[in-house]
Amino acid sequence: MSMSTAIIRVKFVEVGIHCWPSAPKHRAYLRNPHRHRFFVTVETEVYHDDREIEFHDLLDDAKKLFHVKLGWSCEHMARHLAAALGVKYRRRIVVIVSEDGECESEVSLNSAMAQVVCAREVAASKALKRKRRPGGRRRRKA
Repeated sequence: MSMSTAIIRVKFVEVGIHCWPSAPKHRAYLRNPHRHRFFVTVETEVYHDDREIEFHDLLDDAKKLFHVKLGWSCEHMARHLAAALGVKYRRRIVVIVSEDGECESEVSLNSAMAQVVCAREVAASKALKRKRRPGGRRRRKA
């Protein structure tokens, strides 16, 4: 049994536009869509020293699974990515998402919590699709 822990870490930058629709009055400017450079860091433990998880595979997966959406906070983006990677790699994942390298959020999920978060997101997505009619229009309330 190993007496030490090995952590691998990958980083990338994604330019995106988001907003905070429910921002309080003193931060009302955040309600409008605005641009950021999102600095993303992903880390996970590996159990042996012979590329159990190849850096470039983790980086490619993280880039593919990372999403910037208008109403999402850094916490939401980090949780979404940690959940998706936790399901794929079946281990604890830590994700840090920073706005312009200045303000950041860190989310850590084990693989069991990743399953729960992913299931909730799938259910929420399906519920949203049911509310919309074909062509992207919302159903009218009776």
